[in-house]
Amino acid sequence: MMLPGLFLLSLILLFLVDRFTLVYKGEGVSGNGNIGLLFIVLFIPVYASFLYLLFQLLAENRRVKYIANLWLSIGLILLLGAFIYAQIHLIRDTIHQLGGWTDHPNSIIYRYPFVNQYTNRLFVNEYTFAIGILITILFRSLVGWIAKKQDEK
Repeated sequence: MMLPGLFLLSLILLFLVDRFTLVYKGEGVSGNGNIGLLFIVLFIPVYASFLYLLFQLLAENRRVKYIANLWLSIGLILLLGAFIYAQIHLIRDTIHQLGGWTDHPNSIIYRYPFVNQYTNRLFVNEYTFAIGILITILFRSLVGWIAKKQDEK
């Protein structure tokens, strides 16, 4: 089955993005380029394929097809909220550490492109990874719930 392989490959690429994203430690600025961007470019189609296959698997699995359990949905939404909160916190902390965003003159990344060797991790990280999976599950649940309501009419 391709789903576990894509999941594992996504995790490996996620790790590589993290590993090759620089952390500013208060000294100098790296001029080594953005190796992490290479892994982001590889990550995006692999992760999108994984989410698509996850959606398809959930559509085929009759037990998961119509997740109408209110408590499960509330739990998933709360978990999604927690990951979104953590992502916002990561962005704020990173931007603060860098002294501002790319348009702030005192920032380490002033005039850098939006995605750079210091900000790769803002876009591809464990929080965005989990957020994508949770949104896929919730969306599939919503589609299943709407289909169930349509069948009842």
